[in-house]
Amino acid sequence: MDLYKKISYEFMNTMLFCTFIQMGVLIMENVLNTYYANNAKRLRAIVDKILFQFGGISDKDYHDFYSIANEVFIDVIRRYNGKQTFEVFLYSCLSNKVKTEITARNRQKRMIDRNSVSIDEPLFDDDKCTIADTLQSDFDINFVLEEERNDFRDEKVEKYLSGLSRIQRQIVEMKMEEISVSEIKEKLQLSNKEYEDNMKSIKQNKMISLFNKSNKREQYRKTEDIRMKEECELNMDDVMDMDTTDSYRTDKNPLGSLLEDLAMGYIDRNYISQRQPFQWNEEQINKFYSRILNNQPIPEIIICEKVEDGEKVSYLIDGLQRLTYAEEFKENRIPVKAKGAEFVNIKYKKPVEDEEGNTRFVIDTFSIAGKYYKDLPKFLQKRFDNFNVTVTRFFNCTSEIIDYHMRNYNNHVAMSKSQYGITNVTNRISKNIKTISEQHPFFKDNIDCSSGNRKKGTLDEVVAKTIMAMNFADDWKKDPVETFKFVDANATDKQFEHLTENLDRLSRVADNSVKKLFNTTNTHIWLAVFDKFISLDIPDVKFIEFMRAFDERLQSEESQNDAFIYNIYKSRNTKDKKNVIDKINGLVKRMYDYFNIRSECKDIDVLEFIKNNIDSEVNEEDIELFDMMKEDYFNGINRESSLCEAQNNPSMLMLIAYICKEEQDEYMKPWMIDFFKRNHTYIRNQKENYLYMRNDFEKFVNRREKIA
Repeated sequence: MDLYKKISYEFMNTMLFCTFIQMGVLIMENVLNTYYANNAKRLRAIVDKILFQFGGISDKDYHDFYSIANEVFIDVIRRYNGKQTFEVFLYSCLSNKVKTEITARNRQKRMIDRNSVSIDEPLFDDDKCTIADTLQSDFDINFVLEEERNDFRDEKVEKYLSGLSRIQRQIVEMKMEEISVSEIKEKLQLSNKEYEDNMKSIKQNKMISLFNKSNKREQYRKTEDIRMKEECELNMDDVMDMDTTDSYRTDKNPLGSLLEDLAMGYIDRNYISQRQPFQWNEEQINKFYSRILNNQPIPEIIICEKVEDGEKVSYLIDGLQRLTYAEEFKENRIPVKAKGAEFVNIKYKKPVEDEEGNTRFVIDTFSIAGKYYKDLPKFLQKRFDNFNVTVTRFFNCTSEIIDYHMRNYNNHVAMSKSQYGITNVTNRISKNIKTISEQHPFFKDNIDCSSGNRKKGTLDEVVAKTIMAMNFADDWKKDPVETFKFVDANATDKQFEHLTENLDRLSRVADNSVKKLFNTTNTHIWLAVFDKFISLDIPDVKFIEFMRAFDERLQSEESQNDAFIYNIYKSRNTKDKKNVIDKINGLVKRMYDYFNIRSECKDIDVLEFIKNNIDSEVNEEDIELFDMMKEDYFNGINRESSLCEAQNNPSMLMLIAYICKEEQDEYMKPWMIDFFKRNHTYIRNQKENYLYMRNDFEKFVNRREKIA
């Protein structure tokens, strides 16, 4: 049969015939016979094989993809260059097209917003890399996601990406667009170190566990809940009340079973005071792997069971790093490397066949250096899965008892001060702190903090110090643990809400030009200064302008003669109370000078304010008396302080009126001496400044009365 007649016979109504005619391409008849004989049986078989990886494909979908395959076939013929076999090239092109089409359909189906990302696009430095490369090795995230039900595919990817900072997500998206590393650094204004640090955070984001091959929690949770509920209803007489069991129990559990429980959600790794995973260095990781594969014991795992909303939750309290890195190895993300690993040549039983075809075992040696889990002999894989881990479970725990266990089991150098400190606070305060430190865009994008310090809980400490600097500066604590304890005992939800509102405002205007000032040493200082700035009724972007001007001053030669910059701001002693207060007050004074605040102070009717807010019986003669009392209080005070300026006179008179009304004038002089030592400037808004001083005065009186 003539070639064109053959094509027209089987595909008369398709685009294929028309396109062949237009192209005028002479195709060998045996190629067409191979793929289009018997109603394109071979081409359809290839499409079926590709679609077999995906769930939820209807008959209509199959016909759609057969049509798409015709279009791809034409394009393949046009582009085929003979460098590889025709079928390999055809299969590759068909596979890419099918995956792209399915991803597009799923995205449209769930109406994901324009920021959704396809996992099929290039991610890292070569064309073949996708999000899967965040998992290291040959872990294929495309295949894993397509194994899941359609309802979960894009949701997991979006959940993973939502955990990245704005800069990290930009890096991922730019790599998908095949933008080179050098261009990415230039466009995002990243140094080599900043780029590498962000890449490390991308690869070690804790949401990576969403892509575990064994993570079927989303699929089975509802079914499992129903099954367990039915069993409980049917077999209540056979169930022992948990309250009747011992308060704790120690068992031996296979490592593989623990990892499965972790993946299924039966063990919760996200207790509110728990630190981040991926804390170990390369040497520690390799020592751990070689120890398990040599069948040597490891420290016990601690699990605390707590009843929440009528259901038992098993929290992983000690052992997060061990199980996390075991999970990484099991999922073929990390190999055993030579650095730090000991006894890498391991004896194992190797199966061999004798002359009669019977299987027997001989002792052989296998080197684990450079090997992934998948590379291990079956004997060592089984040893890893069945490795006995001592697990101690504590039952009927409260939040206080869980934190007690965390403090005691982590009372060693492995926990940083910040990580240890947050175990000393209640769940309410922990949630307030971590909601800001881990989720707020300002802490994701605008703070100069390495991934290592983030994992060590440094940003949790920054949040706690910010609450102190904004609300309890005169109670400043040098030690991080004491800071957490004080915040836990004194901070309110409203103070955290106020901080969040300030951060919302700052994150909208802050940029990379001031990021170096928002470092872990000074962020709490600048946030305390911004808190005073917001009372000035000046656009927030002006605060960033002031920060830039200050940074220029830092870099200039003139700064060498600036006592504030060299003796206070650049001081290495950033934890002492005096230095913290001096930094805040010094920056506030410079901010007021920068904005010419004193020349803009508005007049206030002191008498009217006092009558309406403090004492309705006050008259002009009383105001004169308050002024005389003020001068008396100022005796022995540094009159060069800005607090003595005429613009601050209204709030001083208001405070004296309040003190007289409360009959607490005996405390005024000692308070003023103390207040002037701690403060060198005032709030422009005199009503707010009065309230600030009154609050400070009341705390001073309470402390004195407690001592008495």
